[in-house]
Amino acid sequence: MFQTYGNGWHLNRLNFEKQLYQVSKYQAVEWLLGCKLLRVKQDNNKNWQLTVNCNGKQQTWGARFLVDATGRIAKLARCLGIKREQYDRLIALACPFKLQLNHTIANYTYIEAVENGWWYAAVIPGNRLMTVFMTDADLLDKAMLNLDFYQELFSQTHLIGALVKDYLISELNNKITIQTASSSHLRQVFGENWLAVGDAAFAYDPISSYGIASALGGGFYAGNAIADHLLGKREALPAYSFIHEKNYKLYLEMLSNQYQLEKRWSNNLFWKRRHCA
Repeated sequence: MFQTYGNGWHLNRLNFEKQLYQVSKYQAVEWLLGCKLLRVKQDNNKNWQLTVNCNGKQQTWGARFLVDATGRIAKLARCLGIKREQYDRLIALACPFKLQLNHTIANYTYIEAVENGWWYAAVIPGNRLMTVFMTDADLLDKAMLNLDFYQELFSQTHLIGALVKDYLISELNNKITIQTASSSHLRQVFGENWLAVGDAAFAYDPISSYGIASALGGGFYAGNAIADHLLGKREALPAYSFIHEKNYKLYLEMLSNQYQLEKRWSNNLFWKRRHCA
């Protein structure tokens, strides 16, 4: 989204994650589902002991190296007392709708700025439209949590609303979900025999369309850094951190430039915050 050249892609996350799961199983990765990390500590030899709840039973595991891949909550880093740097209060209100069978929309990513944030829409499998409203948590009108009000405001958008008109179908099980979408990062992304990857380490504003690509690239660099570290190369983890910190600084500059392109509501608090960043 930072530049308009090349083709964009819509990723079917469910199928993609199933494929990743199958590949990892083929590589003999063991999956332990239904487990929750409770506590973690390091012994005198810098090895790890994890206390984990697995399907209601408490277990203790040992590990030589840990990777925090728990997303924005960064569960491992939080257990270690690592703080998170937050750059904004962006949240996402998401709700899928069915489209009438005789109505189709081109497979593009649709984005439209409004006074208090911006809208996102994209066609997803099953002739459905995923809609997302982005705003700051403290600016959220609580009425937006009402499905009818949410759908009404979405339909009032000038560009996206004209595409869907009266073709959206609200299903009985439709509900609005809220997720954090802010730019943030851990103040420390590695330590003695551990590192963080993906959103746990560095989280991106969805306007950048950079989250998945960054996570995949970060996983590649993390794998190499861990392998080198375990071979005794002490510079491996600091180098991993340096690469990502450098890229994140560049991302923040591009993010600021992107938001400053919108001039219509410069005095509105949502846009004012981003123009002053």
